[in-house]
Amino acid sequence: MNLTATGIKVIKANKLEPTASAVDGIKRTPVFSLLSSQPEVTIGLAISPSGTKTGWHHHGPYEIAGYVVRGRSRFRWGAEGNESAELEPGDFFQVAPETIHAEETLGTEDFEIVTARKGTQGMTVKLDGPEAAS
Repeated sequence: MNLTATGIKVIKANKLEPTASAVDGIKRTPVFSLLSSQPEVTIGLAISPSGTKTGWHHHGPYEIAGYVVRGRSRFRWGAEGNESAELEPGDFFQVAPETIHAEETLGTEDFEIVTARKGTQGMTVKLDGPEAAS
């Protein structure tokens, strides 16, 4: 992705290309890397098809924030995965670095989010359960 020194860069929706490898069915599409910020930030789009249930995972040292565009999802985390939140269109969320969590798309609609992530490298570390990294 080329960063222009000045002006405005537009990426048309029909030109977005998901990364080749979807993890647990989630198609992730990095859109912009804000290379002038320190640390670097990547803005992207993630779509989880209806029925998607991820395994337990974390995103390493990367913090992630997002905005729900459409669909609904349940995020689980905490000791034994006993904490949860349901997300719906208009909600914002934040996932702290190293937070072990699992996601489940609810209902019949795909779950679509716009994400912002510290760093330019995507990372998903799969685990056997919520305590697997302890």
